[in-house]
Amino acid sequence: MNVRSAALASLMCLATAIIVSTGFAQAQSGRAGQPASTTDTARTVQVALSEFKIHMPTTLPAGLTVFHVVNTGDMEHDIEFTSPDMDVHLDANLKPGDEGDLRVDLQPGEYRVWCPVGRHALRGMDLTLTVGTADVATAPTHDEPPQTENPAPAAIASPSASPSSPQRSSPAPDQTSNAVKKQSQQPKFIRWLGNFHPPMVNFPIALLAVGALAELLLMKTGNSDFAAAARYCVRLGALTALAAGILGWFFGGFHVIDQHWPLAIHRWLGTSTVVVSLLAWGLGEASWRQPAATGARARYRFVLLLAAVMVLSTGFFGGALVFGLNHYAWPK
Repeated sequence: MNVRSAALASLMCLATAIIVSTGFAQAQSGRAGQPASTTDTARTVQVALSEFKIHMPTTLPAGLTVFHVVNTGDMEHDIEFTSPDMDVHLDANLKPGDEGDLRVDLQPGEYRVWCPVGRHALRGMDLTLTVGTADVATAPTHDEPPQTENPAPAAIASPSASPSSPQRSSPAPDQTSNAVKKQSQQPKFIRWLGNFHPPMVNFPIALLAVGALAELLLMKTGNSDFAAAARYCVRLGALTALAAGILGWFFGGFHVIDQHWPLAIHRWLGTSTVVVSLLAWGLGEASWRQPAATGARARYRFVLLLAAVMVLSTGFFGGALVFGLNHYAWPK
């Protein structure tokens, strides 16, 4: 590759990287939660979820407790209680403004309370709940919503409840779905390496998109500079896609099933993109070394365009994990 081609490829990649790494963050807003009605005698604790905090007491007495959870933020959230003996959460994520009830039989000890959606726990939605004996008073926090102690019995939503009810609940700990996965316990070094996934993904997004663009310009103009630029971008794009894919599994944990559907799409679409980009590189090398081979160039171009579409789609869902699905919506 001559200097002119290398400079052209580098400038195109830089411009694309700047474009794809920008987005519109969503503004935060707050809404007050509503108390739940009840059928079983239980303490009710108000919980508010926002970006990126869990507003609730950090000390509670033992006993049957109904957590009335309200999403006061602008993104989907969930709440999960984890201890050595249990792992329970709401049946479905709460959309902005939604609310639901989660009944937990608290036993003395410590519980991890966190949001399993995306990387919300790492951004601050993670706290430790200390449960004492039944006569221990609740210790409020400075940012918790109002709490009602021992209200009228609460009605917990169940599969037999009215479909119009806005409230949802999780089954008792021993009935929790086997699909619920505890947070991956990777070694610290692996978790640390995973933190490089977000910056790394900008490279395959830019390189594969520019490689596809250069190939289209080559088809249009016949300029050999675009051929050299496409080859350079596809090679480097496939390698950085492989690196980003590995770091993504470090970052998101080694889970086959994700509760949050945008994370599941991001995980498996990204993994598929790695395979397709490596295939595009291989087909490209074959077509470049044997330009007379029938159909080789067409197969390479098709797979390259597919890789470009897939990597851009993967990037969109990656951004949705942080900023929500409407992160490219026009500002109001």
